[in-house]
Amino acid sequence: DNGDGDPKKKETASTGYAALDARLARLAEQAQSDSIPQGGYLDQAGRRDVQRYYESSNNPNADSGFAKGLYGISEAAMTDAIRAGVIPAGANVTDPNVNLKVRNFMLNSISDKEWISNPPKPISEANRLSRIYGAYNFGPTKYLRQLEKAKAAGANIYSDNPMDYLNFKDPSGEYDGYFFPKETRDYAGVLSGSMKADRSRLSEEMYKKYYNQK
Repeated sequence: DNGDGDPKKKETASTGYAALDARLARLAEQAQSDSIPQGGYLDQAGRRDVQRYYESSNNPNADSGFAKGLYGISEAAMTDAIRAGVIPAGANVTDPNVNLKVRNFMLNSISDKEWISNPPKPISEANRLSRIYGAYNFGPTKYLRQLEKAKAAGANIYSDNPMDYLNFKDPSGEYDGYFFPKETRDYAGVLSGSMKADRSRLSEEMYKKYYNQK
């Protein structure tokens, strides 16, 4: 953990989250000529900030009944992080530093999954980030299951713009015709940088910082 955001991984691990984040910055410069979505609202720090508000309204003592702290960390995630040596046994989930470390550990673990790190077809950074954060919100197993259902129904799950598959509607969709709950669609769309956050979810200062000039 670099203490200032997402954990660093070796650049040689080309499918690692940090390596993807570095490439995202380079791709942003190419956006005018590429088919990458033109939003690109959030950088690495922006994702940390906005996710914190979406998970807890920036309250370190937040408790949904299932997850706690700034980044919505569950008891199962804490257990996994302790087993991996990321945090010590007995660590306090409401400690902001502990919460951030487990969040980073979760993101790295999710990003290493085959359907994110090495999908059958190449995907854009925005698409990859939508999968990482969507899985963080909905659970990796459930997210992959719904992604496969959307694909079977005709969604282009490899689209450069993840909103194409997130907002795909079909009568077979389990959530009023969609394949993902609204919360997950918004979460994945916002944190991939593909759409603006809901203004009511952020402080006025943070909304202006990331969205007023875009």
